[in-house]
Parts: sequence; structure tokens; C-alpha cells
Amino acid sequence: GEWCLGEKKYLNVEIYKDLNKVVEKGKRVIVSPDCNWSLLSKGLFGFGALEKEIDVIFPVFHGRLGEDGAIQGLLEHAGVPYVGCGVTGGAVGIDKYVAKRVAESMGAGVVKDELVIKREWKKDKKEMLKKLANLKMPLFVKPAKLGSSIGVVKVEKKGDLEDALDVAFSYDLRVVVEEAVEGVVEVNISILGNGPYKLSVTEKPLGEGETLSFEDKYIGKEGRSKGMAGAKRVMPAPVSYKIIKEIEDLTLKI
Repeated sequence: GEWCLGEKKYLNVEIYKDLNKVVEKGKRVIVSPDCNWSLLSKGLFGFGALEKEIDVIFPVFHGRLGEDGAIQGLLEHAGVPYVGCGVTGGAVGIDKYVAKRVAESMGAGVVKDELVIKREWKKDKKEMLKKLANLKMPLFVKPAKLGSSIGVVKVEKKGDLEDALDVAFSYDLRVVVEEAVEGVVEVNISILGNGPYKLSVTEKPLGEGETLSFEDKYIGKEGRSKGMAGAKRVMPAPVSYKIIKEIEDLTLKI
């Protein structure tokens, strides 16, 4: 991705309502991986470079390279201080299969799943489908390292599984196939700090369909992206205190 330096322009929160303006009003820069805590303006062969010292970075952007530990690794290599999770936390959190194994080891209940590798799928689809026959329908097929419901397909019958896997493999080299849980209530919670930790109030996200889609999360009925502000939610989540306490305890433990 590209970096932009906006000086005082970027202190006005109104500008972030239109991300095109954020880019237009900024100056393209690069992070220098030389441990000088600096941001360098782009210049041909280094001519016209202007160093800007960075106090701290708040990596609040979304998706691959932003939440998967990649940008955190760049910042650590450049010696730039930042907030949020580190390289390992980001890498584990973005990977559904690895994250489930970690959560499971901490005592969290997880649904039964199988990991399918693209090269193995291409080599012998019949053998892979045989392996997945151990899972009970319906199933969810998900790219292992992608969020926002992109590439996620619910499979109701075995005949649709191959197509769903092909879709997921167009986004990732590893795909998680897991048993669906009917009648589930999704509850979200956030955690902040390095200890003592601060937990957020729980929330139940609302969608138009059976499962949350990309449109439910980011677009909304108006058809225009509002980011996470476009998602409908109920806070606190309408579940029992016992369940909320279990969620909080597991969150702190993991």
C-alpha cells in the first residue's frame, strides 16, 4: 500500500468520510527501514527526500498487510513505535485455522473443521472430497486468511462443495471447511491493553440474511460504504449474563 503525509489536513476527522480526498490531499511518502524512526517523501533516486520523524503509528487500517502482522513487521524493522497487536498476534489472528487451534488449546469450544491446501486440491480433488466427507452438512467454506466474509460460501449439499472450494481458492492458498452451527447467535467482544486488560461491551451484529455478508458489514441498505459504521448491531448482546461472563473469561485467557 501507499503512505500519505497530510500534516494538519489529516487532523480534521471530516476528511475521512471520503477516502479519495484523504489520498488527494496528502503527499506520497515511504517508511525508511533504517531504524531512524523517519518517514521519507518520495523523490527520484532520493533527490528531494524530506525526513519526518514519527512519534507513534496507530495502524487502524483493515485487511491483509494491515491486520496480519505484515505492517507490524515493517514498523519493527524500521524501529517505529506502534500500538496494537504485534507480528505474532496479527499473523495468528488473521489465520482462521491457526486461530482456532490456539483458542482450542485454551479451552474454547470450536466447530469441527478440515484444512485444505490448494496444491493438494489441484492434485487430487476426489481424495480431498473424500477427506471432507467426515464433516456433517451444512458446511462453511472459507479462505483461511481473509476477512469481511469475502469468499465465504455456505454449502447445503455435497454437490456444491467443489464449486465452493474453487471460489475460496481464488482468494487464498489455504481453505478452512467447517461444520455449520444452526441457530447460532454471533457475539463480538474487543480487548485492549497489555495488562491489566480492558474489555469492551459485547455486541450482536445484525444482517439481512442467515449469515453476515460483506454488504451487511460495510455497505448497508443505502448502497454506499460507511465502513464498520454501516453495520447494524445490538449492544450489549442479548444473551444471558452467564454466557457473557464465559466470553469475557475466554477473551482474557486467549
